[in-house]
Amino acid sequence: MSQERCKEITEYYCKQYIVDEILKIPDRQSIGVYIYAITAAKSGEITTVLYECPSLNKKGVVFAFWNDYSNGILPSIKGYGFYNLELEDAKELFNHLESLMDKENKILTEYTGNLAYKSNDLTFLFYNSGDVLIANPIRVWYNTFDSNWTQSNLRTTIKRFRKFFGLEK
Repeated sequence: MSQERCKEITEYYCKQYIVDEILKIPDRQSIGVYIYAITAAKSGEITTVLYECPSLNKKGVVFAFWNDYSNGILPSIKGYGFYNLELEDAKELFNHLESLMDKENKILTEYTGNLAYKSNDLTFLFYNSGDVLIANPIRVWYNTFDSNWTQSNLRTTIKRFRKFFGLEK
């Protein structure tokens, strides 16, 4: 699947997840919601989507995972997983991840350096791949999903997150 096609489909399913699972819009009621895809990814990478629904006072960020996963019964298949962070939880996570990147740079520049961080159901592994084409990679695990990210994508996500919610430093 092309990256553009994967982006469209991932955003489509993520919007459905936000409306159905997070907002849980009452029957026969229309509700305005702002949804903004910060980063869209190809298979194996994370797509990050922000949402805000003023009338229900709900806002936050959703990580969308599109990758191979296993349900323990069938062989691995491609599918989606979504992880929601409400605004305050997202602020805390992003602040901590940013702090790790800034303070632990010495560990991360060493070829054998790895830095792991766990937050609820998400595990982040910052590492040096030794590949100059993949600068500062991050692996993110959620349930049986194993996805890729980069420090550059994470910093872009944090910057756009803060701008969207008016939290700029």
